[in-house]
Amino acid sequence: MMYLNTPTESPNSSPFEFERIRKEVDSIIAQCMNDTTHEERQKSYLEVHGVTNGFDETPAAVQDALEGMKMEIQKITKNRDALTLAESMDEEYVNDPSLHLKFLRGEKFNVKKAAQKFVRHFELKLELFGKSKLVKDIEQEDLGEDDMEALHLGYVQWLPLRDISGRTVTVYFTGKTASKATLLSKLKVFFYLRMIAMEDEVFQKKGMVFISQTGLESEVMEDVDQPAEEFGVKETARLCEALPECTQSVHVCIPNVSSIGAIVAFGVYRFAMAAYNKLVAIRTRIHIGSSQEECFSKLQAFGIPVAVIPKSPADNDYHINLMQRRKRLEHKRRQRKRRQGDGGIRFSSQNDQESEQVEDSDDEGFTVSFDPLDERCNWICAGPAPSDVILGRGRKANNHPGNIRLRTMVDDLIGVYKNTSKREKTEIAQRVVVSIQTNGRFLKENEMIGWVEVPDKVARIKVSHAFRDSYRVKRKQGGDNGQSMVGQKHQLEMPAGKPTRGS
Repeated sequence: MMYLNTPTESPNSSPFEFERIRKEVDSIIAQCMNDTTHEERQKSYLEVHGVTNGFDETPAAVQDALEGMKMEIQKITKNRDALTLAESMDEEYVNDPSLHLKFLRGEKFNVKKAAQKFVRHFELKLELFGKSKLVKDIEQEDLGEDDMEALHLGYVQWLPLRDISGRTVTVYFTGKTASKATLLSKLKVFFYLRMIAMEDEVFQKKGMVFISQTGLESEVMEDVDQPAEEFGVKETARLCEALPECTQSVHVCIPNVSSIGAIVAFGVYRFAMAAYNKLVAIRTRIHIGSSQEECFSKLQAFGIPVAVIPKSPADNDYHINLMQRRKRLEHKRRQRKRRQGDGGIRFSSQNDQESEQVEDSDDEGFTVSFDPLDERCNWICAGPAPSDVILGRGRKANNHPGNIRLRTMVDDLIGVYKNTSKREKTEIAQRVVVSIQTNGRFLKENEMIGWVEVPDKVARIKVSHAFRDSYRVKRKQGGDNGQSMVGQKHQLEMPAGKPTRGS
């Protein structure tokens, strides 16, 4: 296996001159700019700043893309031995439309590129995990002891909040902590994190923002094997070409240009710009400052929540908690699969049922239960986006932008809502749900497994509760005239063909 090989060339002991390397990086980016079309450059500029135009995923368009991807896969004859092996082992797993859709979304529904990446995916998966793991989703139990240690080091983390456009933000620390993990373990961890992130539908559609923190004094290495670092970059680039996802922007933060760690790491970035896809290179921004805080201030202009960016790999409480929750989720999924394999017989123990149910109770004792393992409850790899609505009570939920937006919509419609029949109230609540879902979700934080997206029935009840609360407040304030914004009812009509997420 090539990942176990390491270059034998000795590292260059002379520090790189920072400005010279910076000019070389700028030159590489400029060359990539010249090699792209005007449309590609304009699109990349908008995406770096969070402005994206997504693919119109009508059922017919998605089905056409899935069929087109299958045809493109059949055309590929080179390096498809791993895919052929996987098909012979479990054809249903390989041909799962939800798996194909992840690759299509990652390539903006370019069926040819999605097919090529899909074939490479099984080739890399076989190299990393072997035949026994080829036709299963990789879980933490599939990682070795060294891999698990690398997973928890904290050199790569997701932020607990998304950027202003609702995209997941990944932070990577170069230096001493990352060097504790072997290249093989790093590649396995990258593979695992990327594939569990792809369970998040918003991650699939909006992609990722990548931040690299370089040159921190606590992360400076005394000896840096430059050829080994460059070899690692090359192999990571090969892995990225086999994983679904679209990197929307890359931000390289260098707080201390005099640090030998910054100088050497920037030399690696020079190599990285040449190794990675040119469309990634033109989405790269370099932020240089005299301190970490100065670099972070520059990230704010791109809508990144800098207040929650970890300052070092050791600042990893959220990451550790998220991975523990994820491990519990994987364990519960395996339990369910085993029960289904035993004829679908469920254990009747009270503890088992409680561990698989989430309750959302209001102060009057009304309870809604739903199963977080239901396929309609998407696992969320990062915290809520500004446009999401959080279920629950308290300051955290009340002050969230998505919840404020919901209350505003409800206040505008309360006059219409209170004068309608019970059936019409349900219809209005459902229209509000669909309106929120045009660019947001209804999320619930489960203490056991983390954030999940709730089914439409639960979301609709959340909206009904909001109407009830709004009516109570207006009645107490004496403002119950019920006449505001009556015409808005027509702005919440259900979009044609809008799928619901269960009832």
